[in-house]
Amino acid sequence: MIFKKSELINNELNCLALCIYSEARGEPIEGQYWVGHVVLNRLKHSSFPDTIYEVVFQKYQFSWTINKRSFIVNEMEAWKNCLKIASELLNGKPDPTNNALHFLTKNLNTYWSKKLKLRKVIGNHKFLGN
Repeated sequence: MIFKKSELINNELNCLALCIYSEARGEPIEGQYWVGHVVLNRLKHSSFPDTIYEVVFQKYQFSWTINKRSFIVNEMEAWKNCLKIASELLNGKPDPTNNALHFLTKNLNTYWSKKLKLRKVIGNHKFLGN
């Protein structure tokens, strides 16, 4: 399955699911939910854009989006799971992240991540917030 970037502008479900798929399909289910919550938490935060598409495709926020016009989904079971997670999140599943706004590989330490509070480590990701 191939998604063109332009097809995701008005499709919040596919856009959120594709972010979860691209960032966390091989991670524990809990981590997949947390990735989705980070996107939605950014959506609510005044420092980030106002749509899921704009949050996901904000420049240099998610490496899988940089300089690409289309995205390939080739693990169908993982995709179905990410769609389910995205649907649950868009339908109001409670946020356990304490408003986490960032995540990165757990072994990576960046200048900006040192200023944030660690919320939780799940699989290969650490989740951070203000």
